[in-house]
Amino acid sequence: MEEKLVNTVTLKNNMKLNFYDASKKIAKGRYYVSLIIRMDVTVKPEMFPAEETPGDKIPDKIKGATYGEIIEAIGDMVVFEKKRERNFISTTDKDDIFKEMCDSVLTHTSLYYSREDFPQKFILSQYREQIKELQWKNLQKKETGTQ
Repeated sequence: MEEKLVNTVTLKNNMKLNFYDASKKIAKGRYYVSLIIRMDVTVKPEMFPAEETPGDKIPDKIKGATYGEIIEAIGDMVVFEKKRERNFISTTDKDDIFKEMCDSVLTHTSLYYSREDFPQKFILSQYREQIKELQWKNLQKKETGTQ
């Protein structure tokens, strides 16, 4: 599916939120309307201090992960991506629907993405998923006796 960058918004936390149009024609006069929002989230050492700080809101053991452990597991950059889709939209409505989808992101969810702690929380969620996946693979290897 071809994507076209249509807008970039700099959020309060200096993250760049990119808007892509991945819409396509599916039948005569009908479209699949697809908005993809994407942000590159860089892992920075200052996001993961060696000691916990008072008021730290990361709730589980993952928050104790070091910068090095995170880099080793997920790399130095992760991509945040969400899709919004509508199907079988008429040619006359497709531009308005796409604009409404973009406006909705800017009005509602961009407040969350703008939070100062969003990058750290997103990185930790990706790290947590990677650790779970590795644990699952290791468990499967043990059960099947493969290395």
